[in-house]
Amino acid sequence: MPSRALKIDFDTDELKVVCVNSPLPSYLFVFLLNKKLRLRLCRSAKDMGDADKNVSYAVYEYRCNVLQNTWRVIENRCDSSKEQNQTSLFSRMDQRNLLFPKLKTTDFFICLNELSSSCFNEIKSVNQTVSCFMLPKNQSLIKHQLYT
Repeated sequence: MPSRALKIDFDTDELKVVCVNSPLPSYLFVFLLNKKLRLRLCRSAKDMGDADKNVSYAVYEYRCNVLQNTWRVIENRCDSSKEQNQTSLFSRMDQRNLLFPKLKTTDFFICLNELSSSCFNEIKSVNQTVSCFMLPKNQSLIKHQLYT
């Protein structure tokens, strides 16, 4: 008798994504997050990015084997400067690129398996956090892109 199997990849519906707006650079935000939540987020060897635009977005990861929880912090913004031609008034022009342009007010994504209300409040209380909210449901396709 033939059997049928249902192949299930990682269920991104269980993945919680917190959107954070903060003026801090990513390394400083992650340092404060580590300190506040007693984590050990470290810079990943592989960044997310677009090679065509020569842009990369920092990724920080931490896996807690005891609690079976995985944390990822991903930048949504990348600031760069571009040299201008000699006829321009300024020699360099600053440019901001976004990983997900629809979420202009989001500077960082925090992705994790489980999120309690106390943990969410701790994230909100990190110094210089302007806003903190869960990823809107109409942007759920972003979850797949953040976890690949």
